[in-house]
Amino acid sequence: CLMAIERTLHLFRDPQRLSQRHPLYRMLAASEEVLRARAQSLAKSIRSAMPEAQVAVAPSKSFLGSGSLPAHELASWAVEVALASTEAGELARLLRLDRQAIFTRIENDKVILDVRTLDDDQLPLIAMAFERLAARSDA
Repeated sequence: CLMAIERTLHLFRDPQRLSQRHPLYRMLAASEEVLRARAQSLAKSIRSAMPEAQVAVAPSKSFLGSGSLPAHELASWAVEVALASTEAGELARLLRLDRQAIFTRIENDKVILDVRTLDDDQLPLIAMAFERLAARSDA
């Protein structure tokens, strides 16, 4: 444990390395341009995986946890997904139960995927979850 703490503290001595190597700080340091591009890429993948879905990219707000900064907002980008045949709560539940266990939030009857909390290598996994859902509804 002490070695892990020591390695993490060494990262704090080099802010550039910290934002590249530490997952939380990488998420916090992501620029709006990077987030928007990530959201557009994810939206395109979801549209391809589930053509019947209504998918949009929209500005969003991320919040820093519920601990010391629960009301601190960060500008972000999100992908909004709605299905005419499935309520947002049910779609969110199905995504949570998928083997990838995708957690979303619901706003205005849409499932919201805030891309600040995602890495680029996770985007194809999310698209595959939507593909699996589409295949289930086709069966």
